[in-house]
Amino acid sequence: MRNILLWLLILVAGSWSFQKFREYSKALKEEDCFATRISSKIFDFNTFTVVLEEGIDKKDIRIIHLNSGNIIFNNGQSEKGIKNEYGHCLFELYYKNEKAYEFGHFKTNNWYTQDYQLWIGVESDSLSIKFEIFGKKTSFDGYIMKK
Repeated sequence: MRNILLWLLILVAGSWSFQKFREYSKALKEEDCFATRISSKIFDFNTFTVVLEEGIDKKDIRIIHLNSGNIIFNNGQSEKGIKNEYGHCLFELYYKNEKAYEFGHFKTNNWYTQDYQLWIGVESDSLSIKFEIFGKKTSFDGYIMKK
């Protein structure tokens, strides 16, 4: 019985400590510190927000993070899956199952997290996008390449 209580105590303390470290790390995600370097490998604090102009069906849009291969936007829902890596961070936008754009940026630090925003609209009967990155600076703000 004593061993069960000890293991239960270790499990509860470990879970609590892990959650507190996550909260602490999220508050420091913009800081250059040891906790950020560790937490960026464990947690995914990157966010990806898609804003659609009226008339575009969210089910027609799919976005893939090419570095990880993860689908980060599908059926109108943003998903986690953007790894913190140094170098090019690339995305593909599919509209009605056809590749419409490739866009991304260059990360100069593998522990910086970003908040990405993509606006998708229609101009002259053609899909148009605006890509913005918020967070620690990258080597340039981003690029967009049409299919």
